Amino acid sequence: MLRFFDFRFPRLLPFGLTTLLWVGPAEGIVTPTSSPVHLSESGLQRAVRDAFGTVPTFPYWNYIGCVNHSTGIYIGAGRVLTAAHVGIGTFVTRDGRSYLPVAGSATRFRNRQGGHTDLFVYRIEVANSDPLGMLPPMSLSKACPDRGATVVLLGAGGGNAGNRLAANGFRWNEDFRLRWGLNAVAAKFVRPILTYEFATPGFATHFANGKGESQACPGDSGGGVFVFNREGNRWELGGVILAVDGKHGTASFGDQTYIGDLSLLPRKEFGPGGMLAAH
Repeated sequence: MLRFFDFRFPRLLPFGLTTLLWVGPAEGIVTPTSSPVHLSESGLQRAVRDAFGTVPTFPYWNYIGCVNHSTGIYIGAGRVLTAAHVGIGTFVTRDGRSYLPVAGSATRFRNRQGGHTDLFVYRIEVANSDPLGMLPPMSLSKACPDRGATVVLLGAGGGNAGNRLAANGFRWNEDFRLRWGLNAVAAKFVRPILTYEFATPGFATHFANGKGESQACPGDSGGGVFVFNREGNRWELGGVILAVDGKHGTASFGDQTYIGDLSLLPRKEFGPGGMLAAH
């Protein structure tokens, strides 16, 4: 289970445009409004049209579920991708269907230096005829999104409790429900993001007081960050939510969400044939 810490997570050792970071776990998605629109797929599709223009319908709403009071991503072929610090567990879909993990099936991803990243994939018990098992495999982005690129964040954690912190942000709630949010990539890191004993290549978004902003909070670890590939005209999974900075219980303007970059990981670890790299 995700553990919560009541302190401000530090940002350490700036190196110009890159940073060596140790940050706390992404402990739901907070937006500057507590509107229920962020709980609905229809609200997400409207926001996608407004932000991206004429693009295909966002296809991955039903791929996100809960794992150990955090989030997991069903990537197809009976596999769930999540943050390693979340751990292996029963995958529960938005409509309450549960899928047991297959013991001993977890595969950890290593970074280019040979160390463990805060990402892993495991198998669940799901029949090919099951609604979840029938979902096609996700497409995986082959490149880290550029700074300024708009991304879609999906997490099954908490959200905006509706309590404004003066002009500085909002308090979290911890209702653990699937939410979406939009934001833009604010930073790409050459050095890894450090969480617990893990070192993960990644990027970050920045939470500001404006339309189209969101910030991860309790239960979003393991959530998905999606990009639109205009050249391929398709939605792709670009990263996994790992951590946030800021004070526990709040999402303050200026906080960041830290995201593991999937484009730098070995494709073979995702399953037979590197299924996420099929495009």
